[in-house]
Amino acid sequence: MDILITGANGFVGRQLVEDFSADSDLDPNLFLTGRTRDLENLGELDRKFFPADITRKKEVLGLRSIKKVDVVVHAAGLAHQPGGQTREKFFETNVRGTENVLKLTEFLGGRHFILVSSVSVYGSAANKENGGIDENFECRPEGFYAESKLAAEEKAREFCLKKKIPLTVLRPATVVGEGDRGNVFRLIRALDKGRFFWIGRGQNSKTLIYKGDLARACSQVIKTPSEEPVEIYNVTGGTLRMREIVSILARQLGKKDRSLFLPPGPLRFLLNLGKNKVKRLRDLDRTLEKWLSDEVYSGKKFERGRGFSPATPVAEALRREVLYYKSKK
Repeated sequence: MDILITGANGFVGRQLVEDFSADSDLDPNLFLTGRTRDLENLGELDRKFFPADITRKKEVLGLRSIKKVDVVVHAAGLAHQPGGQTREKFFETNVRGTENVLKLTEFLGGRHFILVSSVSVYGSAANKENGGIDENFECRPEGFYAESKLAAEEKAREFCLKKKIPLTVLRPATVVGEGDRGNVFRLIRALDKGRFFWIGRGQNSKTLIYKGDLARACSQVIKTPSEEPVEIYNVTGGTLRMREIVSILARQLGKKDRSLFLPPGPLRFLLNLGKNKVKRLRDLDRTLEKWLSDEVYSGKKFERGRGFSPATPVAEALRREVLYYKSKK
């Protein structure tokens, strides 16, 4: 089976390359693309790496030299950035970039398009009732990143239905593991440098997934094709309270889990006083609300429909991420 992976040198993409290459049941003929050739130990895959910026249509369509693929796994995109990015940049990468890859898929005769999206498309409506948000919840994205991910899904749906290319959209929960540079990585760094303190009591819950389980989810979709033209799945690993997450990270770092708690009410009040005037305060207010919120998602549809279950407990995924962080210090 000929498979093209976009974003092959990104956090998720690297794991896809590693897992797909080792999967004897999948036995893929892989083609890889990313902005730069910075994957290590590619071996024979080196000659199948095609540098391209997905925002540049000419570069993407230049990959027609691959000639044919069966499946495209589109994992490239712009993720959350410290300090933020403009709406234009998010849409240029996540929406127009996806459009370019969709056109390439058509040229290459692709028979299945897999889009790695995000549970962020649901917005802040997530709750713990009945196991959390599932695919039936209305999407109300908040922020440029989430808006761009939902817009990319809509472009993919429209294109694939028109061209009769089966589409699978995977919405993973927050992905963690070795090499993560997102919120969990920043939390680890804050704990390590003694810059962490509690806001609230940490009783809210977060759903996470290990990067290796997300890669397994992608391979499961490839191995068990569906007759449905469009399928959307949440992909989840497990749910822990923030108190548990911080405790696991602190223990692995050899740090004390600080017991200083700041009540969120006064901090919210101070931020609200100036957030309409100062962008930095608006960003802090959003960060505070994200920290305090429940982000709980259900992956039962995917478990039932594709027989998927995560292999790596979230606690183990967090432990591995800390070990990797320590190894790179």
